[in-house]
Amino acid sequence: MPPLVLRAVREAHAAYASLGARHALIGDLAMVFHGQPRQEPDVAFLVGHEAFETRGLVVSFRAGVPLAVGDVAVDSIVAPAPFRAILDEALDRALDLDGVPVVTAEHLVFMKLISTSRRDMADVEALVRSGSVDVERARRFFGIGSLAAAALDGIVAGLSIDA
Repeated sequence: MPPLVLRAVREAHAAYASLGARHALIGDLAMVFHGQPRQEPDVAFLVGHEAFETRGLVVSFRAGVPLAVGDVAVDSIVAPAPFRAILDEALDRALDLDGVPVVTAEHLVFMKLISTSRRDMADVEALVRSGSVDVERARRFFGIGSLAAAALDGIVAGLSIDA
């Protein structure tokens, strides 16, 4: 990992921790943690509601939530309401990467399947192929008959992997 990115991760982690905000790495750096290399990883964190202030319908960052560390942008992602319970669980069950929380492979698969971009579908395939995903556990995040569950099943079937 490039030194500037590593510094950004550590500084952002310290900022979230000082606010008492739950947080966990997602995106490219979570993929790296789960064994999938990235050329230039972005710094993105799923963050709990503690990192935001709400006034009526307006949600804003609390003072101190990192937007960048030096020249490295830091994305702070809040869980969309329909997925809040699952993503709160992702925060509560995050794994430890040298003291920095990172989402589990199963939660990462969930986030990528609800995104539906081609790159995210390729990432899900790579994670499943690597064996780092408990497919049954990941499948439980979706309702029966959901498009995301069907997409996961299609990826598993295409790889000829038993779930």
